[in-house]
Amino acid sequence: KNAIQSHHIKYDKKRLNEQATFKAIMINSGNANTFNGPKGDTDVQIMANTLASKLKIQPDEVLICSTGVIGVPMDLSNFGDQVDTLAHNLTDGDSIQAAEAIMTTDTKIKQAAIVFEIEGQPVHLAAIAKGSGMIHPNMGTMLSYVVTDLDLGQETLQKLLKESVNQSFNKISVDGDTSPNDTVLLASTNKVSVKPTKQHILIFQEKLTEICQMMAQEIVADGEGATKFVTVAVKGAVDQADAEGIAKQVATSSLVKTAVYGQDANWGRVLSAIGQSQPDYLDPSKIQISFISEKGEILTCKNGQGLVFDEDLAYEILSETEITIL
Repeated sequence: KNAIQSHHIKYDKKRLNEQATFKAIMINSGNANTFNGPKGDTDVQIMANTLASKLKIQPDEVLICSTGVIGVPMDLSNFGDQVDTLAHNLTDGDSIQAAEAIMTTDTKIKQAAIVFEIEGQPVHLAAIAKGSGMIHPNMGTMLSYVVTDLDLGQETLQKLLKESVNQSFNKISVDGDTSPNDTVLLASTNKVSVKPTKQHILIFQEKLTEICQMMAQEIVADGEGATKFVTVAVKGAVDQADAEGIAKQVATSSLVKTAVYGQDANWGRVLSAIGQSQPDYLDPSKIQISFISEKGEILTCKNGQGLVFDEDLAYEILSETEITIL
């Protein structure tokens, strides 16, 4: 959603709009290749051409991604030799080296894999991701690559990916900033074929959302300077839009964040954020706010007024690393 877009974003969008078949994704970390003028566009093409030459494929079968510092031109001296080494070290053993290589301010690798069955056939989904800062709804400074072997066609996979991203990467926030480089790519080897029935597509959608949520949660847990993992859960909203609006306003409130950091059950700040979200429907007399962790649950307000609660227990609840605001 950022109006400034990395040179790789423009390149990949063009390629994906023109064709559905690709054979390689090249990612560089440390340099965002963003806001670098005509040279930025040229460098993306050089990167694609170089990798294609080494792998003996066509340049338009390569997608490019970059993450790192904005506004610094790419240094592609000795790039051919580096790509030569990269190509010779390709392996189908695991994704650990790739997950490590895309890290920037991340403190740990982020990867996951699941297997499930459709019509008795095993279907695989795996993902790697990077992200720690510039994280906010509508994605943040993050890259994620999801791979599967199920053949559903580009149009269907794109629709399913969009829905899964909305239920995962677009529902997290660390610092309120979004970057010009955000990318999530879903690729299939097309080795597993099943009838594309509504039921089969729903099964895949559920599993795709699951693995995207796993990656999104790992990004939040590794947020720059983060000491807590907070889930904001909204129940009883009149519709999805109101629920999302309330949750995002609470999750991104600086005052709510400082209260949670200070382990203070200052529910008034949550209440204020709920009102600030300006939902289409709101009955203040029906609002309940609870703080929940492994140490227990404390109800702070109900029926339009505050409750007397145990401040010491509230402090204990908020001392945990994982907290839910309900």
